[in-house]
Amino acid sequence: MNARQALTQRLQGLHELVMAEDYAGLLELGPGATDPLVTLAAQLDEALTGGQLPPHQYRSHVEALLVGEDWLWHLADGGYSRLTVQIVDPERPLIAIDRGLSTARVVAAWDALARSSL
Repeated sequence: MNARQALTQRLQGLHELVMAEDYAGLLELGPGATDPLVTLAAQLDEALTGGQLPPHQYRSHVEALLVGEDWLWHLADGGYSRLTVQIVDPERPLIAIDRGLSTARVVAAWDALARSSL
């Protein structure tokens, strides 16, 4: 399983709790839900850009994500490339790349990860 698949799978589990309105289930995850997501985010960032941000820069966004906020994620390539991450809207993808602003290298890496998951 590649980094994109791993993060998407984890987000899918969280999304299912939200769609089931299982807020107690989300609360039960507590602080233990943050660390695995921070690790998965760093791994995906590395797979896309070749670098990672300091963990605290992922952590604050992950914590906001867990309370239903969207995460406009500026990647470790200097913030040129970005993803949008969310777990509450069934009409939108859980994680999506901004193809218009992201570098060609990051878009190519994103597409390669998508192909390897087929």
